[in-house]
Amino acid sequence: MTWPYDLTAEFYDEDMGRNNDGRDVAWYVGQARNAPAGTILELGCGTGRVTVPLAQAGFTVVAADCSVPMLRELAVKSAAAQLTQRIAPLAMDMGKWSLATQFSARFAAIFCPFSAFTYLVDEDHRASMLAGARACLAPGGVLALDTFVPDVRLDSLNDRDRIDDYRRALPERWRPAVTLARSKRLTRNVRPGVNLIERQYRFLNDQGAVLRDVETESFQRPYAPAELLATLAAAGFTNVRACGDFDAATPARAPARTIAVAAQQTHR
Repeated sequence: MTWPYDLTAEFYDEDMGRNNDGRDVAWYVGQARNAPAGTILELGCGTGRVTVPLAQAGFTVVAADCSVPMLRELAVKSAAAQLTQRIAPLAMDMGKWSLATQFSARFAAIFCPFSAFTYLVDEDHRASMLAGARACLAPGGVLALDTFVPDVRLDSLNDRDRIDDYRRALPERWRPAVTLARSKRLTRNVRPGVNLIERQYRFLNDQGAVLRDVETESFQRPYAPAELLATLAAAGFTNVRACGDFDAATPARAPARTIAVAAQQTHR
């Protein structure tokens, strides 16, 4: 199966990148400021929606992703913003931490934004990522990540019911396409606790005709908030703290859409 973000890298910013209001970016910059001084490792950096603001805030970032097409998009942004000295792209599968031994220094913070952690559907991949993060964090370093809170509104739907996500106007550079439409089908528990998401992207012209059709498949493992916190604690992280929707005053549970978690490496 082709990794979905290899197929959508060129229009990721029009898709997932516009699904978020930016509060997560401010939260991750804040976590970086609260961490010890040093380099940040971002896992699942994508096209740099969080990476670039971190670099603009003065941090040096090793930007890791398993998708080379996404890293190419990041490189274009990095060069345009004159941030190539602060952003070091790295092709790396965070679920296979064999490259971790090549890191010459420990990181002040390790970030895994925008629910990327939920793509680690195999237990050994989750364990590898969390053990690698612990091994590569400096004492007092911060691990921060976020995941979507399972949406109870989907419980009333049957598996593979079509869900229309959006119809979104495209910038001028996409002409003759003027609209991007996305829909999906969800199949629950294709393996215990793992869901299959099939997405369809359609690029439409101003008459509504389909100019391009892109289909992707991905597997994700959703986490209830308490389960996510327990997973980090079991992996040896301490001072695990969480909030909803990147707001310290919002409880880390539904109706919040996102749980944001920060934990520390305080001992080995």
